[in-house]
Amino acid sequence: MINSHSAASVPSIIDPTLVKAVQEAFTQIIAIFVGKELIPKPIDEIDKLCDSICGMISFVGNQNFSVMICCSRESASELSMAMAGFNIDYDSADMGDAIGEMVNIIAGNIITRMATVGFDVAMSLPTVFRGHDIERVVAQNTLSSCAVYDLSHSQFWVEIVTGQVTPSHHDPESCPACGR
Repeated sequence: MINSHSAASVPSIIDPTLVKAVQEAFTQIIAIFVGKELIPKPIDEIDKLCDSICGMISFVGNQNFSVMICCSRESASELSMAMAGFNIDYDSADMGDAIGEMVNIIAGNIITRMATVGFDVAMSLPTVFRGHDIERVVAQNTLSSCAVYDLSHSQFWVEIVTGQVTPSHHDPESCPACGR
């Protein structure tokens, strides 16, 4: 996965343990669906995703982050066919359910991987949205790690977003909430 950040004055990266857990969960689950391991490409090789459907899920605990998978019309059809075993119409509610379920399965695997390295996180329900000309926009003071993957004749991308870690400078004897 490619790390980027929006806080230009403070270069940082997302915790490599988190990136590894997400990438391994993602590649394992997708490999089960499509029958081959996918290799990430640099983000500058992403095709413009015209019609797109994205699934996002958030994690909270001792590490807060979100993971999003964004698929072109073609990659959504290919992934949902691989997962469900039959064609699903891109414009149907069933496609939203398929992408949401795929994100949910990957999220469960992420939680398991995070637990094995000492992180306690819980996941939200998946959110799925569909649109035209989807553009990656990373908010200020967040960290982002994104990877692009090729399927047979299409692309999709996976992104991790987490808050910028700012070291606190307070007296260790003081209250972390109010500083007194």
